[in-house]
Amino acid sequence: MPYEVYLGKGYHVLSLEVSTGIYEKLIEELQSIVKRVQGIGLDIQKLVGNNLDPNRTWDIEKYMPGVLKELKDISLKLRKDYKNLLNVVGQQGRSSISDLLVAADLIDKILKKPEKLPFFLDELSGGASSVAQRLSELSMRLKEQPMGIDKVYVFQGVLPNTLQSANTGFITMYEEVEKLWLSLFNKNQDYSIFEKTDVRALRIWVNRPVQYVETLQYLIDTDFSKKTGIPVVLSLMPNEQKLILAASSGNVPDIALSISNWVPFELAIRKALYPLSDFPDFFEVVSKDYNIETLLPMVIDDKVYGVTETQNFYVLFYRKDIVSNLDIPLPNTWDDVKKILPELQRRGMNFFIPMCEQTTKYFNTTAPFFFQNDAKLYSQDGFRAALNEENSVKAFELMTDLFSVYGMPEQVANFYNSFRYGRVPIGVGDFGLYVVLSNAADELYGAWDIALSPGVMGNDGVVKRYQVSGDRADVVFANSDKKEKAWIFLKWWLSKETQLKFARTLVNRYGPTYLWNTANVNAFKEMDFIDERHKKVILNQWKWIREVQRHPGGYMTEREVSNIWNRVVVEGYPLRTSIDRSVIIINRELERKLTEFGYIKEGKPVKPYKMYANMEEFVKENLGVRASVVLDNQRKLWGDTYGN
Repeated sequence: MPYEVYLGKGYHVLSLEVSTGIYEKLIEELQSIVKRVQGIGLDIQKLVGNNLDPNRTWDIEKYMPGVLKELKDISLKLRKDYKNLLNVVGQQGRSSISDLLVAADLIDKILKKPEKLPFFLDELSGGASSVAQRLSELSMRLKEQPMGIDKVYVFQGVLPNTLQSANTGFITMYEEVEKLWLSLFNKNQDYSIFEKTDVRALRIWVNRPVQYVETLQYLIDTDFSKKTGIPVVLSLMPNEQKLILAASSGNVPDIALSISNWVPFELAIRKALYPLSDFPDFFEVVSKDYNIETLLPMVIDDKVYGVTETQNFYVLFYRKDIVSNLDIPLPNTWDDVKKILPELQRRGMNFFIPMCEQTTKYFNTTAPFFFQNDAKLYSQDGFRAALNEENSVKAFELMTDLFSVYGMPEQVANFYNSFRYGRVPIGVGDFGLYVVLSNAADELYGAWDIALSPGVMGNDGVVKRYQVSGDRADVVFANSDKKEKAWIFLKWWLSKETQLKFARTLVNRYGPTYLWNTANVNAFKEMDFIDERHKKVILNQWKWIREVQRHPGGYMTEREVSNIWNRVVVEGYPLRTSIDRSVIIINRELERKLTEFGYIKEGKPVKPYKMYANMEEFVKENLGVRASVVLDNQRKLWGDTYGN
């Protein structure tokens, strides 16, 4: 339906704004009802705990006085809200608000059998189609209110005489055919405004969806290329694992962006990458804005072959409402976790760590236990595994006892859902969980928070909270003839100003779900889209980053650490026997891979495969007098806590 606006002589500004004002009161009521329903669900869970007898009936008013009246009031309120909202959306919008009636019907069904109320916990607040879930999703839909504009005409005269109908059927058909063609044959589209035949252009492959690539190309064309005169052509990377094959054929770009932080090692050990540490100002540039500990997975001997682009974090997520209701303290150490587990389990709840979601336990979930216990995975020369040393055994004891002795769940299908429904109201999660909770769980708004992840108390009274945090990395290829230009580009791309501009542009274009987890610490400090209290927690947790240095035979170490856990926790084998068995397997594979890459010849070591405890040790051993500058930069970045 066209709207006509009379424009008088002079300058005019036309603006359109989406307002949810007509729904504001209803949205507030829905959020209030969701909290009431969640409160009833929590009271039921506390009442029945972990042992719900299917044959038992309940005099529910005796244990939860007034609960039936409250549910009846909620049902009546939902039906009244449905009638009021129907007057706004009309009959054509009936289906979009039907969840109000469905939720009311569910409550009425529950009220028919009050003696069985605890058995309806999933229908009430703990399932994907529960009352709480339906009302929460309706609340989110009412907030969204998308707006679409077909055309804006500026004209003189009468509207019917100005517009003429046009047959757009052929145009529409052509556009659909073109989209099909592009979806089939244009997988590696170049996004630059420059001609791809320009031999001066930097060729960069990006391992990100098209939205990120287009945003980055916009910043390059409007900022980097204008300032430097260096044209850049970006291309989507369909599969980062094919980079090794591309390198062997010589068909590689100058730079690869956003590849997983384990890929640079696999390329560098095969001589496919140029060591970024060979650029004279590499460490001085990176150490001012980045935690250099994230570089360790990209170290081989005395060289660094990649630089961190984005960074993960692991922090403690907890439901404020449930933790407060159960009156349990937030755990500071793993011993504290052990103390709260019985109370959680008595209520039918539990604690989560990322290991619970993995069948194969990767280093991102197992390595923190080693770091927190001052344990090593390898000997210093890299020729044998150190899993049977005393501190390593302590790490294994902690990570297995949490499950086999203290009853932590061996498998959690989805922590987000378990957290949302209150089954696992506390646990260690990462950046991905933070984004989802911030944007998709409307019923939990204001009901959750984060804290530092648990750790192991050290002899000095400081809790060691080490977690791995590496995410994506950037590299320069060895056969590039534009290495200096590539380094100029990387310095621009990784700078605080560009990272901030990219993060803000992404969110402004595509919404808050496109939150950019930059590894640039100074840029992260100034990001606008993260709660300041949460930002403080994340920054404090980032001080405890510790990464696993890659090893040619590291895949076998990672696999056997997982196998040890499975043998002890799932199959019930003794711990030390399992460790000894795995060490033999790992050492055999380490020798084979070190022989393949020239560290062992004819069964004898030729040169050590140097393993560093952390990047501070690497810097001190390899940078000479420059080491003090780099470490001073890190202390300025983190303050007095650096190195704790």
